Parts: sequence; structure tokens; C-alpha cells
Amino acid sequence: PSMRALHDSARPCGAAAAEALSSLTTLQEPCTTLSESRSVFTLATAPYWQDECVEEAVSVLEHLSAADTFSCQQILEGNFATLLSDLISCDVSPPTIVRVSSLLTSNLAKAARSPSLLGDYADSLGDRVLPSAARLKSLGLNSLVDTPLVARLTKTLAIDECSSAAALALSQYARHPELRDHLVANLPLRIVLARIKEDPSTSTRICLLKLVSHLTTVKKLMSEMYANQLAGTLVEFISTSDEELQRAAASCIAKWGVVEITFEKRIVELGGLLSILDMVKANGLKHKRRGLLALHSLVEQDEHKEKCRSLGGLPAVLGSLDIDESRVRCRALSVLQKLCVDPSNREALNDMGFLRPVVGLLTDGSEDVVAHAGELVAVLSGDAAVRSVLNKMGAVETLVDTLDAPSEEGRKYALACLTNLSMRTASKIEIRELNALPKIAESVVDNNIDIVRYALRLVCNLCFDEDNTAEFIQLGVSQPLLELTASEESDVRIHSLLALASICTLEAGRIEVKDKNGASVLTSFLSSPNLRTRRAAAKAISMLVYDGEALVAVRDEGAVGLLAVCLRSADEELQKHALSAIGSIAEVDHNSRVQLRKLDILSVILNLERSNERLLGLADRAKRALSLDDEISRQLERVMERERRLE
Repeated sequence: PSMRALHDSARPCGAAAAEALSSLTTLQEPCTTLSESRSVFTLATAPYWQDECVEEAVSVLEHLSAADTFSCQQILEGNFATLLSDLISCDVSPPTIVRVSSLLTSNLAKAARSPSLLGDYADSLGDRVLPSAARLKSLGLNSLVDTPLVARLTKTLAIDECSSAAALALSQYARHPELRDHLVANLPLRIVLARIKEDPSTSTRICLLKLVSHLTTVKKLMSEMYANQLAGTLVEFISTSDEELQRAAASCIAKWGVVEITFEKRIVELGGLLSILDMVKANGLKHKRRGLLALHSLVEQDEHKEKCRSLGGLPAVLGSLDIDESRVRCRALSVLQKLCVDPSNREALNDMGFLRPVVGLLTDGSEDVVAHAGELVAVLSGDAAVRSVLNKMGAVETLVDTLDAPSEEGRKYALACLTNLSMRTASKIEIRELNALPKIAESVVDNNIDIVRYALRLVCNLCFDEDNTAEFIQLGVSQPLLELTASEESDVRIHSLLALASICTLEAGRIEVKDKNGASVLTSFLSSPNLRTRRAAAKAISMLVYDGEALVAVRDEGAVGLLAVCLRSADEELQKHALSAIGSIAEVDHNSRVQLRKLDILSVILNLERSNERLLGLADRAKRALSLDDEISRQLERVMERERRLE
């Protein structure tokens, strides 16, 4: 009845009804009743809201917005969106505008956190991306686009009492990708950038910086005029004594520096890099975090990496690893990874002994820190000088311990580091003596495909040592390796085949692979369209056929004809493995020699012998094996006689 009375023709009656609703909606039950009824939207069309009842109108909206049963979608859609826009105008008092702006901000924030609002339509899409217009509608945001809200909020920036609330509402508006195009089309950037520089309120400046941080896809903002103006303002802010303003400016630099190289260069030219390094050196955690974030985006270019070193940035970043706070450490490790791309920086950091604290973080309790430290060590361990330092400081033991860590990222990068370190013979032995092979074998069957990928590479490296190969065979890795050849990931498939090739270098491994139907599996990959897969399969077969029974199984699977096709390819590595396999098969199997004679494989081998010195030994062995066939022997004699006559 109170809601109906709002539309009463007598003004005092409508005002009284508004006051009554304002009081009633402080209680949960009336809010629930209203939220369940579509008639709630007639509230937005009450004729007295924009007269003497404005305060009550805002109170009702605030109460409904705070109620658990009333969604942000209901506040932001339809006539309510128009009402919110109308309440932000020059006819309304500044305190009321602040309340309405705050109401808009809170409901936009709720919408950003509420994917459930997409409802059945979103569920029906499956993995498809929700179209922008449909998402706007499902979130109840399409009504906002139809109002002059952005223009009115921008005008409100000029009212000192309202500027902060309006700026915060605009920054929240910009968080929604669906609203961003509409925002940019109606947002006068010149006014916004001027307010950032000149507004007397620090909170307004900070909110507008957040707004600009969300607009990294707007190329117009990076036109030379705007970019120079924004860069100059940000450099000025990070040099100020106001810590909140410094942090907001650093966040904006971090966002824009990543996407726009010219902006990054302009910031460095104006001396912003030195101010950012001062933030990194500061004692406050918030300052360090923001400083490291901005520094990460300012050292993309090689000359900026060098400048960072010349300004004393390396010790500052390195010192951040001593801070017992995961976000600081993660950001410092990310910056170090970028800086280490430059060989001079890597050498300088080596001299500072930075590897010890980085390796020490592999046992840190934070999963994120372990992942970042592991990634950095994995990247660096590809460098021979760094590998030497890591081996001397006993990093292998720490990395082996990390294989037991709960962090999947940590285990993945520990495997990657061990793969690089295991290039040294001594490291292969050390890894075995630290009882790491059972852990590595478990990683081969891990549910995380990335861990499996790195584990396979490590197995391939470690099997250059016969004792390691023998232990892997005892651990029963042959079966999972054969199963992994069916993986959809080509990298996993190839490394499992290469690992099988290593397993087959020992008799026990050949027997095990043969008994598990390995001959059929390996032969099937000789006709793969992927060259690397064919190479790996040919290599594995060239090892497997040293076992007599396996040789017969391979022949019966049709491998001889496929090997002949491989031999005719233009790829030297594939030719090498095919020659090796053909030589081994032809030495012991008469039927295969007959088949190879029919395929005229002798002429192919003779051509390879003449044209490629690197294949000379394998070609000679295959030729002698084939000459055990009388017909091929006579053919070979005729060829040799012809060559003598030509000479």
C-alpha cells in the first residue's frame, strides 16, 4: 500500500509514503517481499523521487542494495538505471550525489564478482565466449549504456565534494570489459587527465589513476599528446611524498608499461626508473610490491635492463628476496628473470651470489614462491656458467627434495632444472645416489601433463648412464612409457618414444618392451605425419631389434617396408636411425633381406654412402649385412666393377 501511495496525486501523501518505505526497508522482510515482486520496479517511476523525496529515494535504494535477497542486477537494470543517472545531476545536492555514486560503485563491484548472474543462458553456451551484448543484458548492465551516466559522472568530477565518489564509480565502471567501449566513447580523456594532475583531492586522483589503469586497450589514450601528459604526471607522482599517490602511480605504470613500449620509454626518459627503484628499496611492503610491479614492466627493453644495473637496481631487487612476504618475493623473482636475459646482468648477479637465496626459496612454504623460484632456476640452468655454480653449491640435493613438495609448479620446475643439470655425468650419478629415480618414475605417471613432460625429458637425459637405465627398468617405467605414446600431446609422445629408445639400450629393457607388445606400438609410429615422431620411433626400433624375438615381431608388424620409406626421406637423422635398424635386421633375418632386395634398398644405401660422409659407417654396415643375400652380393659386385671401370 505504501508503494501505491507514492503515485497518489496529493504530493504530501506521496512524500509520506516515501518516508514510510524508507523506514520499512531497513527490515529484512519488506526487502524480501519487494525483491520477489516485479512491482518493485514501479518504485523507480514514482513521480516525487526527484522533488522533496530524493533523500528517501536514495535511502530505499541503499536499503534494498544491502539486502541479501535483492540482487545488484535489480538495482542496475531498467528504470532503476535511469533513476540512478537522474539522481547524479546538478539539481541534486552534492551529499546525495556522493551517496548515489557510492551505490552505483558497490553494485557494479557486485556485478563484477557475480558470474552466477549470467544464469541459464551462460550455461547453455558451454565453453563459448558470451557475446558482449548478451553479457551486458544478463548482468543487467545494458540499461546503463542507454543513460547519460558517464557524461554526468564526468561533469561531477568538477564538484569538489563529489569528485572522489564520481571517480571511484567511473573506475568501477571501467572494470567491466562490456562497458568499456561505451565508457571510452563518452569519456573526455582531456578532462580526466587534467583532473588527475590538478584535482586537490588525493583520493580523486587515485581513483582516476585506477580508471586509466583499466583502459590499456584504448590506443587513443596513447597518442603522443596524451601519452606524454600521462607519463609526466605519473613520474611526478612517484617522486612525491604522498605514499598512496606513489603506489597508485606505480600501479598505473605497471599496467601501461607492459602494453605500450613508447610509454615505457617515455617513463624511463623522464627519470621514472630511478624513482621506481627508490620504491623498491623502501621499507614498506606496499611500496616494495608496487615498485617491483612497475619495475617489471619498465625493463622490457635491453637498454632499460642495462640502465637498471647502472642505477644500482640489482642489489635492490635481490634484497627483496629477504622479505618474508610471498608477493614481494614472487615479484622480485619475476623481475630477476627479466633482468637475467641480459648476459651482463646475469654475470653481475652471479658475482653477488644471488643463486643461493633463489635456490633456498625452492623449499619456501608458499606455493607461488616455489613456482617462481623454480621457473627462474630452470631458465638460468640452461646457461653453462650458471650450471657450474649450481652444481658447486649443491643445488641438486635441494632440487631432489623439491620433488616431494606439495606444489605442482615447484615439482615441474625442479624436474626442468634437474634436466639441465643432468647434462654433466657427475650429476647423473649424484641424482641416482640421492635416491631420486623412484620419485622421477612416479612423476612419469603424474596427473599433471606438464610434470609428465618434464619427467620424460629428465628420464631421457639420465638414461645416458647405464646404471640409471637399469634402475628405471627395475622400477617398471616401460609400461607407462608405452601408454604415453598414445598421448595427444606431441611433445609427450616424442619424449616417451625417446625414453623407450634409451630403455632398449639394455637387454632387460628390450625384453620388457617386447613382452609388452612394444614392437607393434613402435612400428605404428614409423608412418606418423610428424617428422620428430618418426625419428624417435626409428631410434627406438634401431635399439629394440638387437633382441632376436623383438626383431621378428618388428618384421611381422611391417617395419621393414616402413624403414625403407624412412631411408628414402630427406632428413639425415631419420636416415641414420633407419640405416641402423636396417643393418641390424639384415644381419640376422633372411626374409627381411629378400624384402629389402625387392625394394631396391641397396641403391639408396650406395647413394647415401657417396653423398654423406657422416652416414658412411652405418651405410657400410647395412651394405655388408645385405650382401649376405646372394643376389644382392652379385648386384653389389657388379656395381663395384662398374665403379672400377669408371675410375
